[in-house]
Amino acid sequence: RAMIMAKETAERVVALNPGATAAWEELGELRARLSQPLAAQAALARAIEISPRQTRAYYLLARLHRAQGQLVEAQRIYEQAAALQPPDSLSAQEIGDCLRQAGAPAKAAEYYRSSVSQGGGERVALLIAYAQTLQELKRAPEAEALLRFSLSAFPQEPPFDLLLGQLLLEQQRWDEASEALRQALRIGPKSPNAYYGLARIAAGKGRWLEAVGLLREGLRYNPHHRESLKLLDELEHRTG
Repeated sequence: RAMIMAKETAERVVALNPGATAAWEELGELRARLSQPLAAQAALARAIEISPRQTRAYYLLARLHRAQGQLVEAQRIYEQAAALQPPDSLSAQEIGDCLRQAGAPAKAAEYYRSSVSQGGGERVALLIAYAQTLQELKRAPEAEALLRFSLSAFPQEPPFDLLLGQLLLEQQRWDEASEALRQALRIGPKSPNAYYGLARIAAGKGRWLEAVGLLREGLRYNPHHRESLKLLDELEHRTG
């Protein structure tokens, strides 16, 4: 009820003063919260029309489009905002997340790099997203350097050891990958991805029974882990 009253107040303000940018922004935000996306878009577009260099309305509008799955339009609006004013760390991370979701990993990586360099953002989530994006781009040396930096900063966060292990595994650096994956299990002992990685290493060295045991252990924690089930089937056929 309070939000509806606030929306009605904002509507009265813009009716009396159509040039009130802040009131249009507030109205757009309130309409979005009240699940009125088209009306919210109209209010935010009006705020941008009145004050095209004020970036807050751009971010509100981009978030609205992104929430509706309109990623191309969200990307366009985010990039307009960034062109007007370089984004701070949190905003750069937000734009990077949208661009990655929209299938533009190279652009996403640049925004993630900006966010990291500013030393802010949602730190662990940011570093994970940036590392994964670098891996998607096949920029393995940069991804490895970032993950090792992340491990020095957050040694008790299992995703970093896991991601490093997976990266090293793809380069067939078996021993280093095994060390990273086992460390991931020491911190988070129920990770089917870590067991799967270790099983791949064991299989790559011809230790079929060890690989089967690792896969079965990982499947205890996620019986539907697709990659583990596939590899287990292959190994069981091989070992009889």
